[in-house]
Amino acid sequence: MSSLPPLYQLLDQDPIDWVAVKNRLISYPHEVCLKRFIEWSPAAEVTTARQELLLHHLLYGDEKYDTIPLETLSLVIDSQPEALLAKDPEHWGATPLHLACGYASQVWKQRIFLLLQKCPDATFVRGHCGNLPICDVFGAYGNTFLSGPKDKIEVLEKLLEIHPDSISTLRHDADNDTKETLWEVVCREWATYLKRHTSYPTESDTMQGKIEKAFIETLNHKWELVIYVLRRSWEQFNPLNF
Repeated sequence: MSSLPPLYQLLDQDPIDWVAVKNRLISYPHEVCLKRFIEWSPAAEVTTARQELLLHHLLYGDEKYDTIPLETLSLVIDSQPEALLAKDPEHWGATPLHLACGYASQVWKQRIFLLLQKCPDATFVRGHCGNLPICDVFGAYGNTFLSGPKDKIEVLEKLLEIHPDSISTLRHDADNDTKETLWEVVCREWATYLKRHTSYPTESDTMQGKIEKAFIETLNHKWELVIYVLRRSWEQFNPLNF
């Protein structure tokens, strides 16, 4: 017999019955507060174990949880609101807002806005590398500019509205042990994506060539919109030094 509480048993199912999860949360909200013991095997010979808060677990980029209704996610938060500012040592000291900003989701913007509604102070919390949540919007895992440019801009505007000083923050790249301003991150990411999608050009007069050209133009436009938002925010934050 499994030692996991019924809530975790429901979350282990695939696909997950979110109606059942919601009903369980309503009836037994205390189960959210139980840390889950997780085994992870990065190699066949190595197994490590750790504990993790449920809110962090649901936001850590697992496609299985991508379909969680916002109402259910809200119940998880309300059952353990202190998790909103908790740093996960296994995720570089990330708060739930860091994770929501950094991992792609079908409801990426909606998740972030829900977290900000519940706890706007999370915008000011830095992870172990010193990164603010806004830093994780760029270079995020699976979270590209290939879709939802309007969502991306709205999220940036909301984060900067709450914490305007974050426009001048530095983003720490743990892999290369370097620090970059948001401007430098945007320029590098922009160049990376454009290079990736222009490395193998096709004949422009073919249908495939026309499709790829339109795609690259759209991608370029999305980055221009993001840069415009950042520039406007920087002018408002530091008008004398722009």
